[in-house]
Amino acid sequence: DLRSRTLQFARLTFDGCLTEIFWTLCAGGCLVIVDEAELMPGERLQETLERHHITHLKTTPFALTATQPSNRMQLQHVINGGGACRQSSVKKWGSIATFHNAYGCTETTICNLLSDGLVEESCNDGVPLGCPVGNCQVQIDCDGPSSLASRGELVVIGDSVGIGYLSEGGLDTFQNASGQSVYFAGDLVEKRSNEIYFVERIDR
Repeated sequence: DLRSRTLQFARLTFDGCLTEIFWTLCAGGCLVIVDEAELMPGERLQETLERHHITHLKTTPFALTATQPSNRMQLQHVINGGGACRQSSVKKWGSIATFHNAYGCTETTICNLLSDGLVEESCNDGVPLGCPVGNCQVQIDCDGPSSLASRGELVVIGDSVGIGYLSEGGLDTFQNASGQSVYFAGDLVEKRSNEIYFVERIDR
């Protein structure tokens, strides 16, 4: 649908650009590519969203914080990606569009979890990461007592996981002892009311 217009916000050197490209073109939408200066968070990005009639935006927590929505925008869906989502972003951008939170790792197929539309009232205790996308499974690796079984490192499993890291010593594969594709994300998460929430980074 060419009435759907996605802004190409991520640079082509960043893996996150692939979600914007493929989600848009595979659905028959219009991918809007502008000079990098027009993507500067704040007034420039605000003007770009208005002038190009952008309907779909996937961008970073900083850009969502630094840029203000306006009634001249035609946004339908806004997606937070590339970092922990602020509750203030849900409130601000959810007032003019359907707001989503996305989570993913470079070592996988970029987007592993994606939320449905979020509203401020449901994010008082944090912003959920959403449900698995595509051929991807996630689990929480817990080393603590059973009372803390809902809190631990997020693990991505399945075909969405990459092959591994290529180093001077050879290929370090993302596999467990049984040969299953597994990637430990290095993020501490917590499961509450059947929703997964980001807590903090474990691997700094």
